[in-house]
Amino acid sequence: MEWLIVPIVWIACAWIASSLLEKRGQSGTLGCMLGWFLGPLGIIIALLVPFNTSTLEQRQIESGKLRPCPFCAEPIRTEANVCKHCGRDVPPATTRRPADDDTLRDVIVDTIVGWQENRERRKKARERRKKS
Repeated sequence: MEWLIVPIVWIACAWIASSLLEKRGQSGTLGCMLGWFLGPLGIIIALLVPFNTSTLEQRQIESGKLRPCPFCAEPIRTEANVCKHCGRDVPPATTRRPADDDTLRDVIVDTIVGWQENRERRKKARERRKKS
């Protein structure tokens, strides 16, 4: 039963190192490999890796927590009215709402068949509905 302890510790090291690097804006796969091959030493190396701020900011922009300032292009909070970098008044953020006909089937067809063909098909369908 003792032989199970080493693989479990190494798997835990791989998971911890992967999580640490992912939170620092680095590759989680690299952290997994560090933890798997180096064990606890991989966790220490993952702790010493610097933060990748550009990747972290890009993730926050994609998640909707931040948006770029329209004047200086620095990241600011989505709710911000004044840019903390340039001090200018910022227009309120607009959120994209999916169209009424954006269904799961349309998203799947967009992915498999091609977004351009499906977009033209939906545009024609909207025009036909407006005429009727």
